[in-house]
Amino acid sequence: MAGTTITTLPLSKCPIAGEARVLGHTWFRNTLKLDLEQETFGGLTILPTPPNAVSYLNIKMREAKAILDGAIKGFSPANLVDQGPLARLPVEIRDVIKEGVDAPYREAMLVQPLCHELEIAVREMKTVALVIDTEWTETGRVALIEKLLVAIDRLSAALVALPRGYVVP
Repeated sequence: MAGTTITTLPLSKCPIAGEARVLGHTWFRNTLKLDLEQETFGGLTILPTPPNAVSYLNIKMREAKAILDGAIKGFSPANLVDQGPLARLPVEIRDVIKEGVDAPYREAMLVQPLCHELEIAVREMKTVALVIDTEWTETGRVALIEKLLVAIDRLSAALVALPRGYVVP
């Protein structure tokens, strides 16, 4: 996928693109990561319990999983059929147009590799998140925070790497 250019239509018309960017950049990178980095100072942890943002991790993980589950369909240009002047056509005709637009999009395999990366990142973050309660101890916090920071970077990067709008093959 390296070197592949993905042509997209505007972000404002593709809700899943905006959701992915906000979740990846604003929440994982700027909220959770900063909270965890502030939690450590020179390798020493300040608080005996995880920072407040960690309590929202399960909710945000469900949001990331929902983006993953809806990404292939969500970035399809077939979604535009219901948003513009074609929306006035009968449902049967719109469905034929959608199929005709969606088939080349799926065959181009532009979004699937990005979804695969996101799937791996979600799985990695889930693995780390499952041990927060048991490994957030006086002796295990620093190592756990390091694992969380790596998982956050990967998940954030995977979310932000998704297209910025509907993909045009």
